[in-house]
Amino acid sequence: MKKSLSTKVLALAAIATIGVGSQVAFSYAENTKFTTATKTTSNISVKSVEYDYDEKDDSIEIDFSTRINLSSSAKASVKDDSGKTYKTFIEESDENEIDLDVASLKADKSYTVTITGIKNETESEYGTLTITFSIPKASTNLVEEVDFDSEDNEVSFDFSKKVKYNNPNVTITSEDGSKTYNATIIEKENDELSVRVNDLKEGNTYKYSITGITEKSSGNSKTLTGDFVALED
Repeated sequence: MKKSLSTKVLALAAIATIGVGSQVAFSYAENTKFTTATKTTSNISVKSVEYDYDEKDDSIEIDFSTRINLSSSAKASVKDDSGKTYKTFIEESDENEIDLDVASLKADKSYTVTITGIKNETESEYGTLTITFSIPKASTNLVEEVDFDSEDNEVSFDFSKKVKYNNPNVTITSEDGSKTYNATIIEKENDELSVRVNDLKEGNTYKYSITGITEKSSGNSKTLTGDFVALED
C-alpha cells in the first residue's frame, strides 16, 4: 500500500455499540477525532485513518482491525462539513486496508467518507460504512512524525528540519503524566532521533518531551513536546 512521510491523520478506534442495526465507534489521537458507523451489516472495526498529502496524488488510507471484503460494485464518496463533494476512487484494497484516491482536502476541516458494498469477511450481507474525521492544522513543531516499533521497543521521532544535538534527553510519560518510562537514545541523525523504551502498550497514548535539540537553520534551541499513539504502521 502507498505510504507517505507527509502529514498524517492517525487515530486508533475503540469500539462502542449503540442502537439496533447501526454500530458507532469513537477514537482520539493528538488533535484528531473520528467516528465510524456501520449500517445493514455487523460492525466493521476501523483501526486507523490517515490522510496523506503527496502533491497531486493525495489519499485516504483506512486500516481495519478485522478482515473485510468489498463487493464488485463497491463505491466510495467524500464530502466536507459544508456539503461539498470530492471526486473519490477506491485506488487499492485488500483484506485489511482500503486506499482512496482523493485530492484537495484542507486542514482544520471535517470530512465524511462513505463506503458502500463493504462487510466483514465472515458476514454474508454487505453494508455501508461511514467515517467522519478532521484533518488538524499543520503543526509548526519540529517533530513531523512519531513511529512506534513494538518488536524492538523503539520510538523514532522524525524532524521536519535538520537539527543538531547538545546533550539531548527524551522523556516519555503516560497520557495523564502519572508514569515515566525510561527512554534510552540509540540513534541520532540530523533528521531523526530514536530511543529504546520498554513497557509501552500498543494503542495507548503517551506524551514526550525532548531537550537538547537545536534547529540548524535558525540556531534556536528548543524543547519539543507532544503526544503520540503507540501504533505501528
